[in-house]
Amino acid sequence: MIAIAAILANAALILGLNLAATPITRIIGAEALLVTEKLFGLVVVAIAVGGMASALLILFPGLQSVTR
Repeated sequence: MIAIAAILANAALILGLNLAATPITRIIGAEALLVTEKLFGLVVVAIAVGGMASALLILFPGLQSVTR
């Protein structure tokens, strides 16, 4: 039951943001959206690289002595 509520809340959030996209673009401009898109992309890449690095340290415990 909680999963259904989470899915519905996520759908409502997506719908609300989709409806707000045009006014947000008009307020901050298309160039600012491109900049924020690039910044969020860098954040996602940093999270992914951090996750891969920690997974490699788990898979290869010998690397921990090299990195510390």
